[in-house]
Amino acid sequence: MNRHVLSLVLSGLLGVTLNAISPVIQAESVLSLDQVLQGEQRPQIHKQQDGQRSPKSTLQFFHLQPNQKVIEVWPGEGWYTEILAPYLKDNGLLITALAPGDTPEHQRSRSALLDKLANDGDSFGEARIVTFEPATSNIRPVGGVDLVLTDGNAPVWLQDGTAEPAFAAFYRALKSGGTLGVIQPHNTPATTEAIIARAQGAGFIVDGQQKSDSGELALRFKKPLDAPVPSDVVKLVRNE
Repeated sequence: MNRHVLSLVLSGLLGVTLNAISPVIQAESVLSLDQVLQGEQRPQIHKQQDGQRSPKSTLQFFHLQPNQKVIEVWPGEGWYTEILAPYLKDNGLLITALAPGDTPEHQRSRSALLDKLANDGDSFGEARIVTFEPATSNIRPVGGVDLVLTDGNAPVWLQDGTAEPAFAAFYRALKSGGTLGVIQPHNTPATTEAIIARAQGAGFIVDGQQKSDSGELALRFKKPLDAPVPSDVVKLVRNE
């Protein structure tokens, strides 16, 4: 059964609660992480990459829980979205922060992901979609989120000079005590040091590293528990 993809457009600083547009959180998750990883919503080629990429271990390293509010930043065609959306759809909430679509690659991956979400609503639930422009976007909803995750994008922001505002946006989006998870495709020491420096510059505390068999490096950062609560939140407008 197809469902509408709900596009949540950034439109100002006065917020509305996500609870008003999200399903009621249930007591237990319908699907375990293992079940999601083996689900039919994931193509076989992605499942074959699990041994090298270790998504279960990575998500557990980021302290993912089924009742969390999570922002996935620049998901590409949705390798991790295929895991996060089914896992969170009954008890939590996934906000998918897409690249702005100003390059052919971004347009192609954006279109592929939106088609995937629209055509398999039973697996992914009702998708919450925002656009994230690193230099300018505020993606903090009322109350903040528990986890911000991004896979393979930090080197792009370092290269184009938008890493500093991007990490500041992630810091603002998280609840106090929340987690930022950054996945690097390759463990390049200079890039790792630069990512850590930008995260610390935004106010994050370095909380650990984990390397997969493929050489991917998962970096975990924490927002301090005593961090002040931002007063500016994004207004999410629901478009049918």
